[in-house]
Amino acid sequence: TKTLNPLGEMARLQGKYDQAASYYEEYVALALGIPGWDYYSVPLSNLGWISIEQGDLPRAVDFFQQSIESDKYKNAVPWNLWGLGVVAAAQGRARQAARLYAVVDKLLESDSWQQIVYREDREAYRDHIASVRGALGEDDFAAAWAEGWAMSPEEAIGYALAEATGS
Repeated sequence: TKTLNPLGEMARLQGKYDQAASYYEEYVALALGIPGWDYYSVPLSNLGWISIEQGDLPRAVDFFQQSIESDKYKNAVPWNLWGLGVVAAAQGRARQAARLYAVVDKLLESDSWQQIVYREDREAYRDHIASVRGALGEDDFAAAWAEGWAMSPEEAIGYALAEATGS
């Protein structure tokens, strides 16, 4: 199972989303069949990202929620919040996206979280922030960013899912 997620990442970075999804889905299916194996939150998050790329935002939210619920070790928190921010922005909720991006930024600056590994993802992250900044204007963006920066990851997850699922 350990090679399936990296194979999915290679396919995703090449724009081969169906192939990437296949690897991620196979990883999750195998992991669920192994008693005590609970390292499948990252591939679930990756399936959320594939769903965004394929334009299926409700499915993306579902995968991010599954990832959050299964993320015993909190390995995928920044990726899930970033993805939920992308969904929010795509649905016209730029202020929510800015708040979520601020939480992601705070997590990525801390020593305890992995940095965004791939150059393509770092560029996409910066582009998402710039797009939301442009949509809000500098003052509103700064206010939303400050509000997000003040949130804990747990608060941000609850906020993001409540908005995304309408609950």
